[in-house]
Amino acid sequence: MIAGDKGTGKTAVYKILQKRYATIPELRGIEVLAGFNPSGNPIFQRLTQQQPLTEGQYVSVWKAYILSLVGNWLLEIVGDEQTENFQRLQKMLSETELRSRDDTPETVFGRIVNTVQRIFAPKTAEVEFTFSEAGIPIITPKADI
Repeated sequence: MIAGDKGTGKTAVYKILQKRYATIPELRGIEVLAGFNPSGNPIFQRLTQQQPLTEGQYVSVWKAYILSLVGNWLLEIVGDEQTENFQRLQKMLSETELRSRDDTPETVFGRIVNTVQRIFAPKTAEVEFTFSEAGIPIITPKADI
């Protein structure tokens, strides 16, 4: 990962790596994936167009983004000949609506943002409060996202 403020040369470093990484002995067996849009509008700008998230929510967004980006890329490479682990990855991404045949950063991040918006802005939310036979309170949250 390459982190830095706008204008510090991250895109330039990526473009050099993209062209030359296969010829660098230390990067043998390493794949370089773009996690951003190397030309055009920044894909992460969508996060600034909604309510700010907590630090923990941002951490979750970035973890989900990296897993989705790499996971979708891997699933496209292996195609239909999937091992049990790839099948589990396929199922997890599909069930969370993060599986995409278009594994570009824009599409994958768009799915993450849409999921975050659905989760943090549910259509309805309610809490059911009951007691067990032993008198222990049971609280059951429900949300329609």
